[in-house]
Amino acid sequence: MEKHLLGKFSEIEPGRARHFVAAGKKIFVINVEGAPKGYINYCPHMGGTLQASGKIIRCNWHGATFDAETGQAKTLPAAESQKLQSVKVVLEGDDLFYLPEEKKKSPWADDF
Repeated sequence: MEKHLLGKFSEIEPGRARHFVAAGKKIFVINVEGAPKGYINYCPHMGGTLQASGKIIRCNWHGATFDAETGQAKTLPAAESQKLQSVKVVLEGDDLFYLPEEKKKSPWADDF
């Protein structure tokens, strides 16, 4: 599985986040009580960028808030059904990696 080094997790204080770009994606990683949680840096309401404060993620454009552990919308203007798009991030020692979703092959692909 392909993986992309983002940086050192120890550089992200608990309740804080960092923005990264890897594999053509804008990645937002928050330190939730010592565990990394990764999301696409994109608010589902209207596409604003994200910031972190404790266990809350807030959209910089309109102030919608999301639960840092689940990505679930907590306040308007994001709809109750909206959720941040999570991405897989893993730690190896203090190194933080992004693991892109594996692309599914078409059943009609000729590269069996």
